[in-house]
Amino acid sequence: MVSSLQLFDSPIFDSPIALVTALSFLVISIVFAYTLACWRQRNMMYFAVLAFAVFINVLGYFLEVTATTLEAAVVASKVAYIGVPLTGILFYYFSRVFSGKPRLKALPFTLLLLPAPIFTISVFAYPWLPVFYEELAFSTQGLVNHLMVTPGLLYYPCVLYNLFFTALALFNLVTSFMKQKRYEGAVIFIFAITIPLAAYFYNLAFGNLDGWNPQRSALTLSMALLAIYLVRYKKAEWLSVGRELVVQDMDDAFILLDNKGNIIDHNVSAENYFPKLQKGALNYKLEELWEFPEENYKKYDVYQFGITQNGQYKQLKVSISPLEANEKATGTLVVISDDTASYQMIQDLTRMARTDELTGLRNRATFFSEGSLSYAMTNRHEGHKGCALMMDIDHFKVVNDTYGHAMGDEVLAYIGELILSRFRHTDISGRYGGEELCVWMPATVHHGAYHVAEEIQAAVEAKQFVYGSTTFSVTVSIGIACMRESNPKDFDDLIRQADEALYEAKNTGRNRICTYKPKAE
Repeated sequence: MVSSLQLFDSPIFDSPIALVTALSFLVISIVFAYTLACWRQRNMMYFAVLAFAVFINVLGYFLEVTATTLEAAVVASKVAYIGVPLTGILFYYFSRVFSGKPRLKALPFTLLLLPAPIFTISVFAYPWLPVFYEELAFSTQGLVNHLMVTPGLLYYPCVLYNLFFTALALFNLVTSFMKQKRYEGAVIFIFAITIPLAAYFYNLAFGNLDGWNPQRSALTLSMALLAIYLVRYKKAEWLSVGRELVVQDMDDAFILLDNKGNIIDHNVSAENYFPKLQKGALNYKLEELWEFPEENYKKYDVYQFGITQNGQYKQLKVSISPLEANEKATGTLVVISDDTASYQMIQDLTRMARTDELTGLRNRATFFSEGSLSYAMTNRHEGHKGCALMMDIDHFKVVNDTYGHAMGDEVLAYIGELILSRFRHTDISGRYGGEELCVWMPATVHHGAYHVAEEIQAAVEAKQFVYGSTTFSVTVSIGIACMRESNPKDFDDLIRQADEALYEAKNTGRNRICTYKPKAE
């Protein structure tokens, strides 16, 4: 059994390379401590797991170069190989998450990860099962103390496993950053992953540099560059438990942008509104969320916009404001809240103010307001045409007296629904008062209006209303006035003319349609 003290019997200052290795171990320890602080931050746990694998790797190598016996160096190698086989696959997974690609499902990720523990177990099985190492020897000659390795069956597959996934990580990040035109980030990540790749290839082609394996120092430099990049883009400012409790679980959507407008953080509520963020869409710009209106990210302000999710409309209120530190802009804060309830209440109040509740038609004031505007627009065009209909339920008082006001309301509601379904969306209908209903039909001539009036009259007469064990029907009288034939002074005059025609229909037998005829001067 090797004493832990034996691992450190030789001073690390005896060799500059040993000193570099010690410095690498110190740097990766700081990076790993930083990632632990970042653990609760969104997507940072993948970087933390990667940092842990590299930390164990560098720790093992540090113990190897400071060992003084073969036994101590073998123990150090076994420590290193807890992390070595994991480095490539974790680099790859971190690259997927950071570049916004979908996270792998459990089964595919498990299958890709499976070789790593097999390699680790095979290292721990030495010397009883020499499948990773056929033989190990210890040398104190060269730049540092080191193990001399005779590769076993699984040695080169482990090297290729790491190389393949590290290269795949590089490809992921290059294509993603270039596609998004994030050239600065591309350079940093390419450089960070190329360093260990170059060390891997050198070691594979030429072996150790007089006993020194540069891979661990290359990995440490790579992790330090990535950590600096993450700190620079403020990813460490949103990691505390308070952030998780206040921001992550808040009902409002929270999106944080850097000074270039890139999304660098968001919470679960933001993912609910913008599903693209569920794929880890960091480093995207706000305008790349297609649900987010372009006009709403041009300046700091409060905006409103609507989205439809699962067939349901939501009205959102978005506040865009600057983030400043020491009087210097550090980014932009976007907070989005669901304002659907307030919006719906305003819509309902507006509708109630404009609509007759019983018939669903416009109330009298709204009918004249909108009708007058439409009439004025129609009157501007040469060859202007349009007609107004006034209709009245015949003997409506008898209906109320015989069957009750509730039944009378049902009759009015039916006719209102009939009007809404039979007329065009450009036609304007309203409740004039009592049982009188009116419709303005722009771009319509007399024979068209008369035909529609006949349809309405026939549909009303055919409807059978049920009251207890009896049924009854009603009829309507309709008056028509058209711009070309009656030459009204304005919209109010046209409605007056239609009302006169209705009066004639009522006085000449009811259940009739009469057209206004100008009186001869």
